Amino acid sequence: MNPPSRRAMPPILLSAALLVLVLATLVLTLKTTDVNVEATAGIAMELPARIGEWVGEDASVAQIERDYLGADTKFARKIYRDPRGREIFLGLVLSGRDRSSIHAAEACLIGQGWTIQDGQILRIAMDSPKPYPLDMMRLAITRTARAPDGRPVTVRNWYCYWFVGKNRLTPRHLNRILWTAFDRIFFNVHHRWAYVALIVNPPPGREKETEDMLKEFIRKAVPTFQKTTG
Repeated sequence: MNPPSRRAMPPILLSAALLVLVLATLVLTLKTTDVNVEATAGIAMELPARIGEWVGEDASVAQIERDYLGADTKFARKIYRDPRGREIFLGLVLSGRDRSSIHAAEACLIGQGWTIQDGQILRIAMDSPKPYPLDMMRLAITRTARAPDGRPVTVRNWYCYWFVGKNRLTPRHLNRILWTAFDRIFFNVHHRWAYVALIVNPPPGREKETEDMLKEFIRKAVPTFQKTTG
């Protein structure tokens, strides 16, 4: 007689169980930790004027962003250009007392009219201040704009990001939430999460060249502001 087969848990029950676990963890976090403990940031909120041959120019922060993310949220952002005319946007966001100022980028991008074509995690081999792997989420995004003559054109960018805690790095929003709860409960570490974002336009047919350029830029740029190495 064959033993009875085990049935896999239906996906809806698995999702519900995961949601209950996350909610229970967050409740425990609120009940068992001192939320008044001053958190340490994993980045310095100042970007250099130059990164190698790249020259930076300050980029503005819209008032709607400041209002939405909270008055004590801190920003630093520049647009860097090299002698060949290529551009990379680099922005930092550091949460204030309201930790909800750091959230999933996908929701904001969709709300701004972008369509997310695909996403993947790229690993960058960092070598300063020590060798470590830096994982970055890269989203390929598009939206329709108008050319000066009125013709519709498709704008295509890469939107790249990761989250930085006191001693944590992750490109995943869910990991950030779970680590927040775990570290507060078991280690009394209250992360003041930061968010690093880069935007670059990959010319058609030159995606590999753009990826190599972006990785090299990140290797030079990140040690100038990021303290956490994992």
